[in-house]
Amino acid sequence: MTDGGPAGSTSILSSYIFTTAYRKLDFGYASAMAVFLLLLMTCYALVLLRIRHQLLK
Repeated sequence: MTDGGPAGSTSILSSYIFTTAYRKLDFGYASAMAVFLLLLMTCYALVLLRIRHQLLK
């Protein structure tokens, strides 16, 4: 809705990756950010699974 707000302050990472890849045509940087996001979300999921496993014991 705000197209990133003032100076891109409200952009989320997935929208920024898309913008970088298809508007700026910088596919290498966009794919590197996507891999980083994948690793970050994988770590987050593993932490949540470990916490959930501890709570259900």
